[in-house]
Amino acid sequence: GHGIPGALMTMLAGSAFKRIAQKDHYRSPAQILISLNSVVKTSLYPEDRPARTDDGMDAGICFVNTKTQSLTYAGAKIPLIYFTDNALFILKGDRQSIGYKNANTDFDFTNHQFPIQSDMSFYLSTDGIADQTGGPKRFPFGNRRFHALLKDIWRRPFDEQKLRIMESYLKWKGN
Repeated sequence: GHGIPGALMTMLAGSAFKRIAQKDHYRSPAQILISLNSVVKTSLYPEDRPARTDDGMDAGICFVNTKTQSLTYAGAKIPLIYFTDNALFILKGDRQSIGYKNANTDFDFTNHQFPIQSDMSFYLSTDGIADQTGGPKRFPFGNRRFHALLKDIWRRPFDEQKLRIMESYLKWKGN
């Protein structure tokens, strides 16, 4: 829904992410977000040129350690949604986006680490579903509706969850 600027941001961020993630010294999601913020901002807004736009993005990254059964998450405004003990939890990302003109390149993103239990499910999502307008009054789908959908399906196989999310999204979107 963001058109050409969104596509260009995706290509720039994807390329930067691949380069950053291939370096061995990045051992945490927060370190990757710090580097990604710097690379994207300096690519889009060199100090020697005035900026005509203000583009950037939100991101969330998880590392899963299967040996220690732990998850480490860091987010740039993207929350980690997870379920355990039949309850939904939302771990908010830091209130800092990636790459925007006024983004602080010295910002230290926060790692959150916790043990993984066998009855847990994890979700990272952009605002694309929540912002989709539709329904009878052409309102956004919204986070409340999205979280209710996740509460309804989180114990199902992920292939089925994907189908249910897509069905709900398309039904809400309508024509």
